[in-house]
Amino acid sequence: MDDIFLGRRIEARMADLGLSNNDVAIRMGISAGRLSSIKAQVRATPQMIRRLAAALETTPAFFYGLDASVQTHSVPRNGNGC
Repeated sequence: MDDIFLGRRIEARMADLGLSNNDVAIRMGISAGRLSSIKAQVRATPQMIRRLAAALETTPAFFYGLDASVQTHSVPRNGNGC
């Protein structure tokens, strides 16, 4: 998974749900700084992807651009403009 793509997907889903960094961090049980690190290209473990998915009310596949059932309004599905 492209780290930049992960950060974009997180941001887009947060925007769709109207959630702040702090909101998502609380849902995940991590600090807002840790969430910022994940969004800023620090690789996420599969466990962290699962926690992100739960906090953002989506599936882990969403972060790989594979979940067609969850659409965002601000990020293309495949991350390269298509």
